[in-house]
Amino acid sequence: MKLLIIFILQISVLLLLTKAKQIPEYKALLSIKSSIIDDPLSSLSSWNDKTHHCTWAHITCDDISNRHIITLDISGLNLTGTLSSDVGHLRFLQNLSVGANQLSGEIPPEISDITGLLSVNFSNNVFNGTLPLEFAKLKELRVLDLYNNNVTGELPLTVTEMPELRHLHLGGNFFSGEIPVEYCKWEFLEYLAVSGNDPFVCLFCGGGGDDDDDNNDDDEDDDEDTGAQIAPIIKLEEVAVSTGEENEDALLDLLTLPRRSIKVRHSLINISVRLIGGGN
Repeated sequence: MKLLIIFILQISVLLLLTKAKQIPEYKALLSIKSSIIDDPLSSLSSWNDKTHHCTWAHITCDDISNRHIITLDISGLNLTGTLSSDVGHLRFLQNLSVGANQLSGEIPPEISDITGLLSVNFSNNVFNGTLPLEFAKLKELRVLDLYNNNVTGELPLTVTEMPELRHLHLGGNFFSGEIPVEYCKWEFLEYLAVSGNDPFVCLFCGGGGDDDDDNNDDDEDDDEDTGAQIAPIIKLEEVAVSTGEENEDALLDLLTLPRRSIKVRHSLINISVRLIGGGN
């Protein structure tokens, strides 16, 4: 009996500590504001504790309770600073957009606590570090845009644990290494861009080789055919390959090419991919 009472007390203390760590949504927003060191347009001037947070600019609350924030859009405001980790306390958030600012530092892993997120836009900032491994918890995410930041490391496998992804933009960063084979396994992905990163080996998933290509030995010895005869869960129809020259016709129409995997080895080539449809 004594042990049971001690156990109940321990659980109660743990629950109290957990609740104490949670902060109201308006305080999370004020923390985000305090992490901004320059707001040249005074875009966040309405963010103060004298009015209800659902009346603040760049905030959208739910229609039912009008208390919980579902959209935070501070993109294009020319803000300078960092993104506060307290953003993770916006537990009802569905859309987070901070694009086209001058936000720096690492991407807060606490964002992964917002498990109902549908869209995240970090594009055109100066975020660095790596994509947090905790983002694998974002199982409902449809859009992840990291374009034009300073994120490093190998192309992340974390994103392959987001089964609902439709749009993934990793271009304009400092990712390196190979495009993982796991990138071929999304069921709903429509757009994938990895252009403008460090040199890497690209492996695209085709729908299987033609019979005429089975005995083709014309490839260079040092350019081993890595195959990728993976079940075509996705249908690859467009690949944009460019070297960054102006007015360059970068579209490569796969419909005019043999149905086999395409492999690119070149340090100057930029690649983006559009994946259309799905099927077995």
